[in-house]
Amino acid sequence: MSALRSVLAAGLLACHPLAYAGQWLSVPAQSALRFSASYQGVPVQGTFHRFEVRWWVPRSSPRTASLRVRVFVASADMESHDLTRTIEGPIWFDARSFPQAVYSAHAITQPRPGHYLASGILRLKGIAKPVRVAFTWHASGDSGTLAGTLTLRRTDFGIGTGQWASGDPIGRDVVVTFHVQLKRAAVASRP
Repeated sequence: MSALRSVLAAGLLACHPLAYAGQWLSVPAQSALRFSASYQGVPVQGTFHRFEVRWWVPRSSPRTASLRVRVFVASADMESHDLTRTIEGPIWFDARSFPQAVYSAHAITQPRPGHYLASGILRLKGIAKPVRVAFTWHASGDSGTLAGTLTLRRTDFGIGTGQWASGDPIGRDVVVTFHVQLKRAAVASRP
C-alpha cells in the first residue's frame, strides 16, 4: 500500500507547476510550427522553419508563468518556390519590413492538469492583437513538450491585402499547429 501511495504522490508532484519551475527553451531540430490556409476550400499547408519558444514558470508563484514565441516570418515555406516567394511580399507577410512575429503571454491559467490557456498579444506585420492560445504541456526531467492548435484570421493582421482580403478564393482563417520540444535552461530569467 505504501508503494502505491509513493507512485500516486510522484504522479501528483509531476503535474504540479513547481515540478517544472524555471525557464524552458525550444529545441529547434525537434520542434514544428505549421499553418494551413485554404484556396477555393482546399487546404494549403505551410511550415515556419525558424522560431523560438520560451516558457517560464517562477518557483515562487506558478500563476505568473509566461510564454514568448518569436517566429522569423521569412522562414515560411509552402513547398512551392513561387508561393513561398509570394507570401514574403508586401501583400502577404511583408517579411522585409516585418521580419518577426512575436507572441507574449503573461496571463496563463491551467483549466486541468497538463492543459493551459495563455492570454497574450500577437504582434504580426506591425499589428498587435490579443490572442488566446490553448496548449498542453508535459515534462519529464529536463525535457518537455508543448503542443496545441489555434485559428487566426489573417485579415486581422493585414495579411492578404487588396483583392486578397475578401476571403475568396483564399480563406481568411488560418489554422496554426505547433509541437515544440523544450529543454530546461540552466539559468532562469523571465522572457
